Amino acid sequence: MSADTKNCPSNSLIATFSSPLSHSLTPVQKAHAPEEPTHQKWSQALLKWYDQNRRDLPWRNTRDPYAILVSELMLQQTQVTTVIPYYLRWLELFPSFHALARASLEDVLKTWEGLGYYRRARYLYETANIVSERYGGELPDDAEILKRLPGIGDYTLGALLSIAFGRREPAVDGNVRRVASRFWALSDDLGKGRALRNLKETIRAAMPEDRPGDFTQALMELGGTVCTPSAPRCNMCPLNVYCIAYQTDRVAEFPAVKEAPKKKTERRRMWIIEWDGKLFLQKRTEKLLEGMWEFPHERLEEKHLVQNTVEHLVRTDQEGVQVFRERTLSDGNVLKKDRYGVPMQLFQNVFPASSAAIQVKHVRRIGFVKHVFTHLIWDIEVFAVALDMQGAIEQSFEKNWFTEETLSRLPLAVPIQKAWKLWKRKCKNS
Repeated sequence: MSADTKNCPSNSLIATFSSPLSHSLTPVQKAHAPEEPTHQKWSQALLKWYDQNRRDLPWRNTRDPYAILVSELMLQQTQVTTVIPYYLRWLELFPSFHALARASLEDVLKTWEGLGYYRRARYLYETANIVSERYGGELPDDAEILKRLPGIGDYTLGALLSIAFGRREPAVDGNVRRVASRFWALSDDLGKGRALRNLKETIRAAMPEDRPGDFTQALMELGGTVCTPSAPRCNMCPLNVYCIAYQTDRVAEFPAVKEAPKKKTERRRMWIIEWDGKLFLQKRTEKLLEGMWEFPHERLEEKHLVQNTVEHLVRTDQEGVQVFRERTLSDGNVLKKDRYGVPMQLFQNVFPASSAAIQVKHVRRIGFVKHVFTHLIWDIEVFAVALDMQGAIEQSFEKNWFTEETLSRLPLAVPIQKAWKLWKRKCKNS
């Protein structure tokens, strides 16, 4: 037998994700070789462990498809402890598809504020409108319809069908893939292609007719609390007697570690513009953070980093605060970016068709904020701009100015909240 053959589980083992998973909360002695399991033993042992050790989470006390969809979308890329208060608050405000569809997108995003990955909130909102208009506010028990709804991918579809509708449909997430990878010592990528299809068929064969939803949650619970990415509690695992990685002392090898892609860092410049006790914000239209409100900001091109260094743009006052010279904006006399660092286009956007005489009282660099997204880092240089204006102001221009009280009711992404906190600390009483 070759080394490769010895280290790989047999096809029959891959075809039977059906370990006996003997329930044990105490360490067990390692066997010389893992015992090959059966579907029934795997299912019984896993559910016995789940019944005795499951966490009391609010979404486990319902089979309402709407509530389960909310929980599943919130839990994507987000820790359980973070999700719980958001989930409870969400169901208070939007207890059904109809209630969510009646809300404004702005209220929806505000309620989601701080949870991140705002596209999930927009997906929920879009799905609520579709379900309300086409299906009377009831989520259909139909896989073909469900997978066409916004935000319902392969995993979420399986979770809905098994947990909400009691169907033997697998839901394979990162937790389940990690359990399977260690159980059979598989180095394959279980998230795609033939390996994923085989895994799903194996799980489906092991799912009991009477408790498919509990089986789905038991697998995820095992991966989330015992078979964790680091420091797994193998001696407490109900599968350890049959786990190839554990019995051969190779748990650390599985799943195979993939090198995470390096996050791109963007240098950005942001202006918090104040006039008459109000701050200027605009609604974001770009895909990232779409629909959220923000202070004007732009990504700095590489040439700006060389040509427009802070030292060229500012002087330092007696208090050590870096300040720009005052400059009156009227009759087309606008700030030059190469001298002041405030782009002309910014003021054209802020004051469209305004006949007001605009004076820049000061521009101060107040500091930096940093925010890390999944794939991206924003390093933001924040400037406070104070204005004085005389004359007529277009009505359409007034809707973008907010007092602190009204601003606090807007949906703001975390990097914008960080910049606002910085401004309040540095400028509010100055």
